Amino acid sequence: MSIAYRRNGQQVLRVDLHEGGKALELKLADDKLRPKFRRRYPETQLGTGKKSLCHLNTERKKAAEVAEMLDWVASQLVRSGDNDA
Repeated sequence: MSIAYRRNGQQVLRVDLHEGGKALELKLADDKLRPKFRRRYPETQLGTGKKSLCHLNTERKKAAEVAEMLDWVASQLVRSGDNDA
């Protein structure tokens, strides 16, 4: 299952669920959101490419952390409006 968020025709966020929901792949393609994410979650490995990826385990002990992370990303997109992230 994939969920994508687009702004001005460009994909800025994509979330893919794998292994029946046990793993989540987060793709951040927004140039302003990636550095904010790295500062907020320094322990989370995020690729360095333009479409940075991170792979998250959604098992019980990590589920709350992943949910908070997705909530934070969503709040950044909502706050940013259509022109800024």
